[in-house]
Amino acid sequence: MGAWGTGIFENDEAMDWLAGWEEAIEGEGTADEPGRIAFVIGALAVVVEHKGYLDIDAGECALAAAEAVAAAGGKPGAGLAGGEEQSLKELAAWAKGPGAKILNQPEVRALAVEAIDRSLAGESELTELWAESADADVWRAGVSDLRTRLGS
Repeated sequence: MGAWGTGIFENDEAMDWLAGWEEAIEGEGTADEPGRIAFVIGALAVVVEHKGYLDIDAGECALAAAEAVAAAGGKPGAGLAGGEEQSLKELAAWAKGPGAKILNQPEVRALAVEAIDRSLAGESELTELWAESADADVWRAGVSDLRTRLGS
């Protein structure tokens, strides 16, 4: 697991997801080139729709996308709100703007909550690997906080 901390964006896969989000065009995009909105919703949908064992990469991306949804609802996590990385600052600023407004819809927040729940389910590499860590309780508390900020 390429993690250096317990925060949502403190792992390689979430930061790679964020880099992809930065490269996406504004808005929903097209079938050939997904936009930032589609990039967020797509990461959530992949996890929710996945059957069977969920690999860690998909789970970490879904948690990052869920954090973007929480930020769009005016409730960013400490790692996003106070992030020192320029890409985290860009996501936090974008989430406050009109381009992210659609992410604050009840059905998108519900999708984010469902993606979190799926990422924490028994058939999840993310949950298995964190269970082996001394910081498992801290990580789980952070994910629980994210779920709470989404309104569920």
